[in-house]
Amino acid sequence: ADVLGIPVAALDIQEVGAAGTAYLAGRAIGIYPKGMRLANITAVYNPNEEKHKIYREQFEKYVKIYGLSKQILY
Repeated sequence: ADVLGIPVAALDIQEVGAAGTAYLAGRAIGIYPKGMRLANITAVYNPNEEKHKIYREQFEKYVKIYGLSKQILY
């Protein structure tokens, strides 16, 4: 949550990627109805604005350094 700057929900399943893929495939062939829930939210983590600001500043530095190194290496 701190990195993204938005609330993050924890779910009661471990294989979220597999469940999401199965849901999308099921929707595509008409097995699952729109809005069907595959998991329950167990917790919501809200961002700490001070920490998010630090992450954002560091990311901006990374983008700048990456751009400079890209010019040198490629």
